[in-house]
Order: sequence, then C-alpha cells, then structure tokens
Amino acid sequence: MAYFPSQRIADALAKAGIGLWVEALQHGRIAIVAKIPETVIKALHRGAKASLFIGVMPGDSLRFLCLGLRVNDEPSHPFTLTMSSVSPEDSVLLRTILNTGSATLHCINELDHPVLSAWCKLTPSVARKAGEALGSSDHWLLTPDSGARIAPSEISRKLDLAQTRFEEWIFGSRVLSSNGPAATLPVEIPLALDFWPRQTVIHLSPTLEEAFSIDDEAEGEKLERAVLSVVELLYPERAYRSPRIPEGTGTRELTDVLGFNDDWLCVIQAKALSVLGVADGRSSERRTSAVTKDITKGLKQLAGAMRKIRGSVPIYDAGGTPINIPDRNAPAHGIVLVSEMYSFVDWRAVAVASSDASEKAHMTLIHVFDLRELVSIANSSGATDRFNESLMQRWALVKKKGTAYVRARPRNAADPPPEEDWSQDK
Repeated sequence: MAYFPSQRIADALAKAGIGLWVEALQHGRIAIVAKIPETVIKALHRGAKASLFIGVMPGDSLRFLCLGLRVNDEPSHPFTLTMSSVSPEDSVLLRTILNTGSATLHCINELDHPVLSAWCKLTPSVARKAGEALGSSDHWLLTPDSGARIAPSEISRKLDLAQTRFEEWIFGSRVLSSNGPAATLPVEIPLALDFWPRQTVIHLSPTLEEAFSIDDEAEGEKLERAVLSVVELLYPERAYRSPRIPEGTGTRELTDVLGFNDDWLCVIQAKALSVLGVADGRSSERRTSAVTKDITKGLKQLAGAMRKIRGSVPIYDAGGTPINIPDRNAPAHGIVLVSEMYSFVDWRAVAVASSDASEKAHMTLIHVFDLRELVSIANSSGATDRFNESLMQRWALVKKKGTAYVRARPRNAADPPPEEDWSQDK
C-alpha cells in the first residue's frame, strides 16, 4: 500500500516548504498530509508522540480555521507546524475526521517523497466535541461570492493575525484534557498511530536512480544522495557525489557533492543530524551543540576543498574517472548543508562565520542552510543561472540582516523585486 497525492496536493507540496492538508482518498478514507522535515519524520518512526491542533481564531472581523501538528521529537521544544485553511472542502473533510475519530497520516519529506504512512486514531471524546464545535462554527471560507467581497491582501492580513493568535494559544499556558475545552475550540487532540510497512521511494532522473527509506541508518550517506538528486538537475551530467583527490598512494574525498558548468562551481558539505542513532529524549542543548559543531566542521572542510579545487590537483569521480572542470577559478558557491535549520542555533554567529569564510576564499560565497532551503531555491529557480543568482541574493540578504536564519519562498510574477522573496523565520 502506498500514498499518491492528488494533483491539488502535489501542487501544494511543490510550492510549500512545510504544510498540513486534508484530502479525500479512495474507499471513503480521508488523509492528513504533512510535509515536514525528515528529521521529524524519523522521530515519528522511532515512536515520538504526535497530536493535532484545531482552532477557529479571530482575525479582526473574520474568524478562520487553523490547523497544527506537533511531533514530540525533543522534550523542551517539540516540532510544531501551523497553518490556516479557507477551503470549504477541507472544512467538511476535517469534520468527518473528527466525527469518525480516524484518518490516515502521510508524511512527506523535503524532496516531496511520501516516506511514512500510518493509520491514525484520534482520541474519541476530544475529537467528537471538536467536531461538534467545528460544525457550528462561523469561520470564513473562500467561495466565489465571499472572495469577491474582500481584497486578497486584506484576507492575507486577517489570516496572518488569526494564525498568530492560534500559535500564541499553542505555545502559551493552557490546560488540556478529554473533559477540558469541552464544546469550544481551539483544542489539542492526541493521535494514536499504527504505521504501515516501510516504504521505499525510488528517485529517477535521466542520469540518476536512488532508493530512499525512512529507516536507512546510513543517515549521512542518505543526505548526500538526496543533495545529489537536487544538484544533478541543476548541473546535468556535471554533478558528482564524493569526488576524490590523490593522497599518498591512494585517494581521499574532496567534498560530499560537486556540481559545475562553464560559469559556476557549487561545492557542498552535507552534515546529517543523527536521529536514528541517538538515545531518545536528546535535549535542545545537545541538539544545538551537535548542529553548531557540524557547521564549524563543514566550514573548515569547505575551505580545504576550495583550495584543492583552485589548485592543479587532479580530481576524480568515485569510480576513478578524471573530472574535467572547465574553469577552476570560476566563481563558486560553497554550501554547508545541515539536516535542519534548527532554530536554537546561534544563526547570527553563523552569518558572521560564513561571511568571514567568504572573504578568505577566492571568489567563493559561503552559505549555511538545510535541504528544505536547497530544494526551495532550486525549484523556484528553474535554471542554473537563476539558481546561482538566487544564492547570491540570499548571501547578500544574510549579510544585510546579520543572521543566516532566513528562508526562500516561491516567487510569482506579481511579487515584489527579488530581495523581497526572502523571509526571516521568527
């Protein structure tokens, strides 16, 4: 059994870095679809508890349906995703889920791979009361008639306000129980998950075939293969994993992923945060420390790799075939790619470190971000030249803002100039 998203959900997944949706499936089933970082999905696979948040929150003169998903991947700061919904279809499907107390949960990673699915049971007493409250709610839904009466910018402002209030409730002090917020919303509903058999996703392209599964214990190698699947689309037939250089009587790895064309180089050090190989209950402090050490190490490795690339040392692919880079002194992007831009890292210090590293490197801009960011920039760029321009814009914004904790967002034709295509996460 496997999950295949509808075209509506597939389109939403392609545009969103993270998100939460509901959709009708065959045989009367209804799915909760969550696009979340793979580190969080791994925690679920290991047994982390999860819960669904539902709220109808005021946004000035209107009220909006808000959804949230929490995965207790760590004790102090569990992963929490929120978003609003104005779809009449989603509202009906959600009421059905609440009234029946069941759904399927499908977790999608940064590459839009459906990597984990489960039968999902909602705590009956809480779900049923939430369903009754939602059924009598006066929340705003987008229809041809309702949408024509309010400017899109005003709807967006009100939605943002409602979602902010929803998040304030989630992260504030509150008492929740099956007898708690009886007939009112918002509410948190614990989820009981019965996972489907392990799924293997095959990633295919004209030059690459990779198999991915959520329980792959070679987490570092898996991240490198995921990065390669993105880079080889940007630099077709000129993307390599684990290129090598001579050392002594043998060879050693130059970098994790290398891509190039006639005008640009892209050099990536991938740093996977171990989830499957660590003890449950790892603290925020230990997680922060692990990510910070990975970034520091990655910056040093990038500096060494760029010195070798700029020199005359021979470079080979993993099979020993020479790699011919047209211009070794071409401008380059050096990327330390982490599993997740964990919010508690000192991203201002990271911005300073990446800026300093860029100044010391010859015609190389140094970046630090995660797989979600790489995919977002690659998808919105479409072509290699635009990808390189987008990375330059991101580097300049990090320098201007003084923090590396920024996110790309898809750009539409009516959007503001490129610099405004970036948002700083709160």
